[in-house]
Amino acid sequence: MAQPLYKTIRITTKLSTGMNPSEPKISYEDHQMDRSISPAQLQRLRLRKGFLIGTSLFIFLIAIMGLRSFLRKRIDRSELKFAIVEMGIVENSFQASGKVVPSFEQNLTSPLRGRIEKVHFNVGEEVPEGASLLKLDVSESKKEYVDLLDQLAVKKLNLAQTRSLQDKNLIDLESSLEIDRLELKNLQKQLEDERYLEKIGGSTQENVQQIQNKLLIQEKELEKLSRNIQYQKAYNKTELQSEEYNLALLKRDVASMQKKFSQAEVRTQRKGVLSYINANLGNWINAGEVIAKLTDFSQFKVEAQVSTDFAEDLLPGLRAKVRINKTDLDGIVSQVSPNVEGGSIKFWIQLDSSNHELLRPNLSAEVYVIISFKENTLRVKNDAFYEGGKYATVFVVEGDKAYRREILVGASNFDYVEVLDGLSEGEHVIISDMREHETLEEVILENK
Repeated sequence: MAQPLYKTIRITTKLSTGMNPSEPKISYEDHQMDRSISPAQLQRLRLRKGFLIGTSLFIFLIAIMGLRSFLRKRIDRSELKFAIVEMGIVENSFQASGKVVPSFEQNLTSPLRGRIEKVHFNVGEEVPEGASLLKLDVSESKKEYVDLLDQLAVKKLNLAQTRSLQDKNLIDLESSLEIDRLELKNLQKQLEDERYLEKIGGSTQENVQQIQNKLLIQEKELEKLSRNIQYQKAYNKTELQSEEYNLALLKRDVASMQKKFSQAEVRTQRKGVLSYINANLGNWINAGEVIAKLTDFSQFKVEAQVSTDFAEDLLPGLRAKVRINKTDLDGIVSQVSPNVEGGSIKFWIQLDSSNHELLRPNLSAEVYVIISFKENTLRVKNDAFYEGGKYATVFVVEGDKAYRREILVGASNFDYVEVLDGLSEGEHVIISDMREHETLEEVILENK
């Protein structure tokens, strides 16, 4: 049997100069036995040491995991939201972002180029219907009006001249036609006389043939002139229609200019609040330039936008719900913009209660457009547990415990989620966000 390894320490006492004779001087001398530990015994020591270390780590990890599991399994009921699975209606909808805007906004433009001469109202003032907002000095535009009147007078003279010329040409053509007809009758009489003379021997066949040729030529000329007269009448009609049309356009321009002069004092067509006005006296304004904006703050609508992913589903006439400060307002999609801006489509919702007390300009709103709805279907209240998609994880409450369960989801909206599979009517579920506990099969509910 191998002898154990050991050391001895020898303590000796020596006196030296400068030292206290009563203090011993210690020296160490190691003495090792010549015998060593066998390999088998050394291996057993190492295995024993490794086993002790591994067991300690395993127990430590089990304790930590057990403590963590214990803490995660116990949840205070007061921190959770619960709902009962029930039968009812589920509206299938998609969500969009929106803001409240006035139902009516009118941009008032300058009818003519002019200079701002006088302003009657300031921004923020309520303006009655038919009120004059400002007055323009349109003396420069009056020169254009005078030019139009001159053009109108010239156009009338040209039209009268055209009529006279057409009448003269037509009279000349009809007179020529009468002369040709008389000439034709004269040739016909000559032909009869020449044939008689030939019969009694007073003329020849050659003379008869010459008169016959003249008669044929005259008939052709008469036909040609008749066709020219018909053509001239048709041309005269078209020419007159063109001239009269140009004259009518010029008259319309003159009438429009006259109306614009009457609108030099820009007036409102309905009452509202003046949200903008160009009050810079002396500034020049071009025709068509916005000089004021009138807004009706008594009624509102919602301007919303949504991703182009819902473009095919978004149609005018769809019902919608607008949520403002936890209050829902019903409405209908009244208009959809044909343009795409930044991957989004704009649309507008006409509210059933357009004058609701909550409505304010530029107030943010959540918009839910209802695509379809299902009746008598299994549903559960929508909350943080559902993040979209076909599947969701819920915890079903049974007594003081709740068990994890995967469910299949159908239609959804801001109020309810349709349950296609995984839950039964009457079951209680946790609808709070339980992602922190989604790896657990069950949790313990406590009343703290």
